[in-house]
Formats: sequence, structure tokens, C-alpha cells
Amino acid sequence: GLGHLSRLLSIHGHDAGLQVQTIDADAAFVRRAQQLDAKLARMRRSSSEWSAPQRHTKWIRQGDTLIDVDDQLRSCLIGLHACGDLSSALLREFSTNESVVAVVSVGCCYHKLNGGRDKEHMQVWSESDDSLKEEDSSGFPMSDAFRRLDVRLSFAARELACHAIEQYADRMHSDPLALKVHCYRAALEWLITRRFPDKRHEGLRSVKRAADMDFWQYAKLALDKRPDLQPALEAAESDPDCVTAVNGLLVHWPRVVSFYCLRTMLAPLIESMILTDRAICLSELGHSATLVPLFDARVSPRNLALIAYKTNL
Repeated sequence: GLGHLSRLLSIHGHDAGLQVQTIDADAAFVRRAQQLDAKLARMRRSSSEWSAPQRHTKWIRQGDTLIDVDDQLRSCLIGLHACGDLSSALLREFSTNESVVAVVSVGCCYHKLNGGRDKEHMQVWSESDDSLKEEDSSGFPMSDAFRRLDVRLSFAARELACHAIEQYADRMHSDPLALKVHCYRAALEWLITRRFPDKRHEGLRSVKRAADMDFWQYAKLALDKRPDLQPALEAAESDPDCVTAVNGLLVHWPRVVSFYCLRTMLAPLIESMILTDRAICLSELGHSATLVPLFDARVSPRNLALIAYKTNL
């Protein structure tokens, strides 16, 4: 990301001699973080008050070494919303690198675990995801205990674990009509696959205040950047039978929301399974590990931090 946490750590740990390094796969984020570092440096009274973090651009693959530091130095790995298998890689680095004595891991994007290869109707891999095709299935489960039980979670289940039940409950209380967008998106999916059966689960544009417009207005905006899918909408809008069918779907939007709520209720359970597997894995390796709710889940839904340290120091 933009390096806000690392910047704060470098400021508050300066007097203690704390050295901070960051890794991000996106060069644009790294450049922006360095620009913010430079801006902050100009605001400090002297360079002796603060040393900017060392920032690196790197795509982490399974088996890669994350950090290269003096063996005499003790390091703590921090992954704040480390996406998919990156969280698993952090824990393995903690376990195998003698210089790393502690880890704080806050994960996200659980659906991308094991490279996300089990997604149904997977479309053509993007260039950034291409390397994931060769990854082994080591993101979940990680622990021997879960493997012995043959615990498995589908792509859909892991994606569900990313949902924010607290925020969704607040939306239900504050603006329940806005949740009609779920039905709009489901109806649009029906239209798209009716014309293009192979086009499923496509990424579409987010539409703000969708509940304030009718379905057809929403659909035009959602497909604004997808000219390849627009023929499906144009054909449907000019077909009276199809319009009638869509209207028949839209009246059931409360049922769609109810179904979504029931699914979302399972999200904390699935996330707990994934994080418990990671904690057990570290315990099996002889490390002390615990899960701590660090943040307000309404502000940051991925608020559970896995904190571990080596007990044989």
C-alpha cells in the first residue's frame, strides 16, 4: 500500500534504532509511498529525527526469502492485510528464518489462497496472476491437524470469509433499500449469461446509489467499460418478454437480501477456520501464537491479527 504503518513505525521507533523495510508487488504503490516519505522528510526539522523506511518492489512466490538482513539483528514481520498466499508466506518466513523472532499477520483476500485456482468459471488469467498457476496448494490448510481431518474450503466459501458482517448490518439499519443492488447484480448476471454462457462472474463497474435508479440505468453504468457485454443488455432491453422476465426477478429483491444475510452470517465462522489453521500450524512448529481483535470491525472488517513469537530465544 502507501506505507502509512511503516512510516509511523519508523518515526516512533527512530530513537530505539528501529530499521523498517517494506515489500510491495505494485511499483506504483511503492513510488507513491516514497513520495509521501519525501514529503514527510521535508516537514521534519532535521533528518536526524527520522529515517525513511527502505522500500522494495517484489512479487513474492512460494519459497522466496522475504527479507535479507544481518543475522545478528532481530526482526519482526508485519503483514497488514497481506493478500491471499502472502500471509502464508509470511508465516513460513517467520518459521524458517532464524533472524525473524516475531510476526504480526492480518490477512485478507482468502479466496486467493492456493492461487485461487479453484474458482468456478475461471476466465483467462491476467498477466499479474499468471505466476500463480505454478504455485502449490499450500495456503490452506497449513496445519497438520487440518490436513489429517481433510478440511477443505471452496473458493466460494473463502470469498464469503472476506465479507463484512458488521458493516452490512449497519447498512441494513441505515439504508435497507440500497441493498436492492444485490438483486440488480443478480438479474444482470442472468442477462449476461443468457447471451454469453461462458461469461460468468465477470468484474463489472461499481455503481453508486444504484437504488436511486431503475435496473436498466444501473445495468448501463455497470457495463460502461465492458463493450463486449453490452450486446446482452441491448438485446434484452428491446425484447418485451425479457423485460417482463427481468421485472419478475426484481420484485424478489428482499428474498435476495435475505439469502445474502444468511450467507454473510457464516463469514466469521469461515474466517475463524482459516486463521485457526494458521495459529495451529505455528503451535505445531513450537511457536507461541494467538489471535487478537486489534481493530474495530466496523472500520476494518479484517480486524483479527495473528501474533506469534519464538519461545526458544
